[in-house]
Parts: sequence; C-alpha cells; structure tokens
Amino acid sequence: MSYSEFRVKIDNDLKKYQLRYGQTVMNCLAEVWPKKHKEFVATDLDCFYNDTKADRLLNHLERIWEHESD
Repeated sequence: MSYSEFRVKIDNDLKKYQLRYGQTVMNCLAEVWPKKHKEFVATDLDCFYNDTKADRLLNHLERIWEHESD
C-alpha cells in the first residue's frame, strides 16, 4: 500500500466509522503497518487521544513510508 492509498483509507474509514480523526489515523496505521503503530503508541506522535498530533504523525509517515514500509 502506498502512502496515498493509506490517506484514502483514512478518509474512507473516517466516514464509515465516524470516529475522531486521530483515532481513525491510529486504527488505520495499526491495520496496515502494525509494527510502526506499536512504535508510536504512547509517544509524542500518538494521536489516538489527541487529534492535534495527527498532522505531525502523518507528515512523519509520509517522509518514511517509501523507505520503511513492509
């Protein structure tokens, strides 16, 4: 899955499940890249409980996606 496809998944899941944005981002990350999700839980990039952290996490993921994703 490309980063662009990941962003589409976030948008689709956001509409489907109607959760907060940060929750949706973290849930999608857990589904498509569980190893990286575990790395971010309880860090300053974890946006599950704080939507304001979502942009920082997404920017970081965009930078590393092509080089580190499985």
